[in-house]
Amino acid sequence: MHIILISGKSNTGKGTVAKIIEQILKSQNKHVIRCSLSTYIRNVAKEDYFWDGVDTLESRKFMAESYRIGTEFYPYHMARRVWERDIKPFANKDTIAIVESFREKVNYDYFCNLLDEELIDDITTIRVVRPYFNAIKDRDMENHVSESDVDNFEFDYVVENNGTIEELYEKLDGLVEKLITKPKFFIDLDSTITNSVLAYIKAYNKIYQYYPDFKPADPNKLQRYDLKDICPLVCNPLDIFDHDLFFRHLEFINNNTYEVLKKLNRKYQLIIITIGTPINLSKKSMFLSERLPFIKDYVLMFNGDCRMDKSIISMEGKGNVFLDDVESNLRSSNCENKVLFGKRFDWNIGWDGDWVLDWSEVEERYL
Repeated sequence: MHIILISGKSNTGKGTVAKIIEQILKSQNKHVIRCSLSTYIRNVAKEDYFWDGVDTLESRKFMAESYRIGTEFYPYHMARRVWERDIKPFANKDTIAIVESFREKVNYDYFCNLLDEELIDDITTIRVVRPYFNAIKDRDMENHVSESDVDNFEFDYVVENNGTIEELYEKLDGLVEKLITKPKFFIDLDSTITNSVLAYIKAYNKIYQYYPDFKPADPNKLQRYDLKDICPLVCNPLDIFDHDLFFRHLEFINNNTYEVLKKLNRKYQLIIITIGTPINLSKKSMFLSERLPFIKDYVLMFNGDCRMDKSIISMEGKGNVFLDDVESNLRSSNCENKVLFGKRFDWNIGWDGDWVLDWSEVEERYL
């Protein structure tokens, strides 16, 4: 489920923008819900204070103060109402919910909590502006939290409503295309997302600890891709990669790997591509579903001898990215942006293209 939060000062055209986006999405057969964070405050004004529904400076002040007081008592009172009453009962996994009147950051925080709880998949924020137009004309209201709280917020998109309705429709048509067509981010699993070398070493040290010639494997001495220089007792390295002990010790390669992937998932369609034996791939599938449930797309490759070549997968497309720790996988790919991940070893020392050391560098470059 995708939440679109639409923000803007009074009379900038938030409702018009929301309505046009709804029309465009429905024309593409998308399941759309359109609602507003101001609905329930407006209902209170009508039902309890006999407001006639005409927007005036006085009515805006009343509703802004009512909202502010409610937020002091319970910060998420409006966002929670909209979620529980207007979105959740009518939504499915493919729903796009357009939420108007995003005026306070606490509303964004509430939906971010839903994202962390995996109740929604994505949030997009849109700011609507009308240059040289000020409908408020009241200093107190201009400085009110409902008008100023998100002035310095970093919106995903800013829409200038400064022309005809036809020009606005054209702008929003292009914006919707970006929303529903994300660039693809292809990512290797072993030694890119997961610390497969450390898991391999821990499994090796456990399995072979009582062998006569056993010496504990030291990851700092690793030079060979097949790990035989530090794990010499293994006849076939693929046997370790298939072993339950390997998966028992398999963890993310950096402390922030999971968090960065979740952020990337908002901007890109994440696709994991990994090579292995049928046994290894079946266990990887379970690992991915349990540890990275928000990633829905992965390609599990069995190519006979587990050679490092992913060229069978077309990664062509504007803005697509391919992240892998193996040089040969990158060179054989048709992806536009190919990036080497991790420390330099003999098997990737020849790569002269883009390179990131860890997931902090991935975050810095792509988010």
